[in-house]
Amino acid sequence: MTRRYRVEDSTKAQPDAAGASGAARGATRSAPPAMGACTGISLATTQGEHIHARTIEWGNFDLNSRLIISPRGHRYTSSLPMEKQGIHWRGTYGFVGISVSQDNFIGEGMNEAGLNAGLFYFKGYGSLAPFDPDDVANSIIDMDLVRWML
Repeated sequence: MTRRYRVEDSTKAQPDAAGASGAARGATRSAPPAMGACTGISLATTQGEHIHARTIEWGNFDLNSRLIISPRGHRYTSSLPMEKQGIHWRGTYGFVGISVSQDNFIGEGMNEAGLNAGLFYFKGYGSLAPFDPDDVANSIIDMDLVRWML
């Protein structure tokens, strides 16, 4: 059975007339507390369909996430420290994504060709290159990476 959802606000999705089972709703309410690291899964069905899911735990605060729809051909500029502008690009594909803190920071998204990309936070793993104000034309911040890939 196909389940359809409509997004009412950034913190919950309600089933439409097709409805979701009480067990599915109960499972989300009884989920363990956030562990401070993002989790993602991808499943492939025997019918060749793919299911992708993830969590976003970037601190103990409201991320003000929203559903963002960006059309193909949209122009972007990466925002850098010190009020600098980084690389400029035009999106080849339209995409839908979930924003993190600001509408231009996409934490997870999928483009119209089916490419899925996401930022995952694992405290203590990995690092970013230090900002070089002399190389802004070749610079992009981590929070712009998903928009750039999609």
